[in-house]
Amino acid sequence: MIVITQSVQLIQKIEHEWNLFYAYITRMIIDHASIGEYKLRFFPKESIACPCSKYLIEMRRHILFECSRYNKSWNLKRKSLKNILTFLKFNSGAFCF
Repeated sequence: MIVITQSVQLIQKIEHEWNLFYAYITRMIIDHASIGEYKLRFFPKESIACPCSKYLIEMRRHILFECSRYNKSWNLKRKSLKNILTFLKFNSGAFCF
């Protein structure tokens, strides 16, 4: 019974992590994350600048390719799901609320 309980807990943990990844990926793809572009559309009175101070508007492309706040784990030549998952693994706060 203990082995079954531990297995169920492990499966639930993996499902939870994948659900977060799917949420982050979806937010990244549809550009619906709490970043400058989003705030400009929905909360225009809030700051839209990137905290790294390099861009006036924090944008998805900037986060993925240029922002110094995030790990440089993104492969600029390939835009595959594996690369996206790797980026999000090392930069879990990039596209979350």
